[in-house]
Amino acid sequence: MDIIEKVEQRLSLYASKPTVLSRKSILSQFFLHAGEKEDYTEDDAISFLSWAKNHYKGTSINHVYASLRWFYRQV
Repeated sequence: MDIIEKVEQRLSLYASKPTVLSRKSILSQFFLHAGEKEDYTEDDAISFLSWAKNHYKGTSINHVYASLRWFYRQV
């Protein structure tokens, strides 16, 4: 099972909560931005956060950061 499948499986346990739906959306954008790979580095996260500052209008950057922090703890 690859990293993306593990994360999706973990998120599906709590899929009805709005925070999880938002986190899932943020992480799907992260995977589109960084691409699918075996290891995600800090550079991937920094690049995505820079991109997110300009592209996420309704979501606070703190929530984007928290979602990335959660993801990196899972892997």
